[in-house]
Amino acid sequence: MLQRNSFSNHLLAAGRLLFSGSGRTTLATVPSTPSSDDHETVVPVGSGEGPRQRGEQISRAMKVYLAQAQAKDLMMQKERATFDLGKRHLANIMGVDVADMTQRDINRAIQYLFPSGLFDIGARPVMKPPEQLFASMTAVKFDESGRPIDSLFYTLRPNFYRLLTDIARKTDALMDHADQVRRKQGSAPKDSQIISVGSTWVSMESFSQILGEKITEEMYAQLVAALENLMTIPFAHMERDFIFKYRKMLGGGKSDGKQKGSFLPVVEIDATTGRRFATAFGGKKKTRAFVTIHDAGTGKYTVNGHGIDTVRSLQAREMLLAPFITLNKLGQFDVEARTEGPGGLSSIPAAIRLGVSFCLSAFVSDVERNQLRLAGLLTRDPRRRERSKVNQPGARQKWTWKRR
Repeated sequence: MLQRNSFSNHLLAAGRLLFSGSGRTTLATVPSTPSSDDHETVVPVGSGEGPRQRGEQISRAMKVYLAQAQAKDLMMQKERATFDLGKRHLANIMGVDVADMTQRDINRAIQYLFPSGLFDIGARPVMKPPEQLFASMTAVKFDESGRPIDSLFYTLRPNFYRLLTDIARKTDALMDHADQVRRKQGSAPKDSQIISVGSTWVSMESFSQILGEKITEEMYAQLVAALENLMTIPFAHMERDFIFKYRKMLGGGKSDGKQKGSFLPVVEIDATTGRRFATAFGGKKKTRAFVTIHDAGTGKYTVNGHGIDTVRSLQAREMLLAPFITLNKLGQFDVEARTEGPGGLSSIPAAIRLGVSFCLSAFVSDVERNQLRLAGLLTRDPRRRERSKVNQPGARQKWTWKRR
């Protein structure tokens, strides 16, 4: 602490005017406790601020957070009141007690009152509690001095950047471990690779729910790129549990419901090859087809022991490959089909196509399964050969009338 007279104060003020834009450390005068000599306390300003200014900045950050939390609470209260009011009106319309009305009853009532033919699930009317529709705000803890305990508080998305930091640390640790093994063995490390076939990364909405923060498409792309890079480095199987927390399996389980008159086939694992496969049944008219497809394949396609190259009709080939062309998965599965009963160039490919579509729907996501449904590949052709009528040469043909 320096004590100076009034003439020195004028010199300090002139120095502040001269060096305020030069990037050097300047001096600011802060009045001290009033005294008879009218002295002032000089505190350096620049890289290190005074305790009063630092306290004001910390309190400002706390004020911003508290204001956002209060606005969030007010919004949730308003949405909750709106939901409760709509629930009471819906219960009165359906003639049920509002206390006994569950979320399943609400969904059924909306489906009954507002029938929608929209295929996109996000475009259909929905009524859910606000806690399920809006992401919860992460609580922030402050210490006694008013500082946020979390060092990533000022990034506005601490959980997102903490996950990226964890991925980077695990990547560096695996690379260091691979280097140590290489120095000891004198060759490239041999490790078991992670088999990611049949699984995919969770969606951006699922990532937002896991992190408790709303992320953008660019942030989602950064997370996926970082996790894919972690999967490709040696010894990635050591972090398999961490990686598969953010992946979901496609199909692979018991049937989850009917799919246009049939159940989804069960995806099993071959004990010898370790590959996943599914078996389904398809048919058209009197032709029956038993189809089995294996994932992680090379595009091999056999029908009754013969390759697809033996099928001369281009229309029949297109029908056999239609499910894979629709989902852009040519060459990723192997198909084995066996047919029974009579059939020609139309019935046999159609029966096999239906069986392949059912098998493929067990390996893909709901969005891709919906694409197969919209293309009509999961619907069996109900047409049959019309029987001949009495006193007629055919089903519709009549005898030619002759005058003589």
